Amino acid sequence: MPKKIIPLTDIKISSAKVKETQVTLSDGDGLRLVITPKKRKFFRFDYTRPTGNKKRNSITIGDYPIISLKEAREKRQEFRTQVENGIDPADIKKEILAERVKEQEEIELNEKLLFQNISANYLEKEKKSIGESTYITYERYVRYMNEAFGKHKSIEDITVEDISNLITYYDIVKDQQETALRTLQCLKRVYRYAKNRGLIKYNITSDLVPSDLISKKETQHFAHVTNDRDFFSVITAINNYSGDPITTLALKYQTMTFLRPANVRGLRWEIVDYKKMLITYPKEEMKGENGKKRPHSVPITTQIKEILDQAAKLTKGRSIYVFASPQATQYN
Repeated sequence: MPKKIIPLTDIKISSAKVKETQVTLSDGDGLRLVITPKKRKFFRFDYTRPTGNKKRNSITIGDYPIISLKEAREKRQEFRTQVENGIDPADIKKEILAERVKEQEEIELNEKLLFQNISANYLEKEKKSIGESTYITYERYVRYMNEAFGKHKSIEDITVEDISNLITYYDIVKDQQETALRTLQCLKRVYRYAKNRGLIKYNITSDLVPSDLISKKETQHFAHVTNDRDFFSVITAINNYSGDPITTLALKYQTMTFLRPANVRGLRWEIVDYKKMLITYPKEEMKGENGKKRPHSVPITTQIKEILDQAAKLTKGRSIYVFASPQATQYN
């Protein structure tokens, strides 16, 4: 006579003691509760495979009490019905798991293809090789793109028309042809980055020609010196300047080095080497040509040394900058 099985109850499950070895409590009809030495409780369903070798098999239903006793019994009935119909519950479970994995992979792929994520990764890569000011500029152009395309748009869904609308907005509506051009150039770099990493098969920006998208604006040059006589007048005006002496020294330094204003303003005492008689700007502070930056050295001539000596009396010890303002401290 087969042993009579008393169905489980929540009280019986809760009061079951954990032992050093695995404990099994049966509910009947193939359903059992397993209690491990680490206090885990979970339901399993035992059955005979309806196909193939028809061996005994066991399938996990879920952990208690996340899966209640009632839910476990409903699952047992579902599995028993499948077995009676010649279906192996383990095969169904594998199909469900495979579908979940596929769905997760699709979600991850969609996240990868979001334009805002690709552009963010591009900026992160560029950050390692460009100066801070250039990075901030690139970041601004990328922001323009994200505002135009939307934060949840895949790069595969962006059309040439979308790009044209973005560039036209800054070209025609904002009347900022330079911004339109720089944004397009930055966009091309983002797409090239995506193409090289296998995220897109075709770079739709490769055939875009700036002159076809951006209207030509008449070039307006800044006022500048074009002959020796005018240059002499500028030097004379600097020498006769009666304002802040640091300003005068900075202007003289610029006329001797022809550096950009940012490099003059940013000249720091730490890059002035009197032993080598050189001022060496690190590559990060130079604009560079064709994206290639390199350190720039300025020989300390007699005239430049005289400027530095005069500046030292006014700024050295109170500021890191050679041509610091009168209000500057050692921290700025």
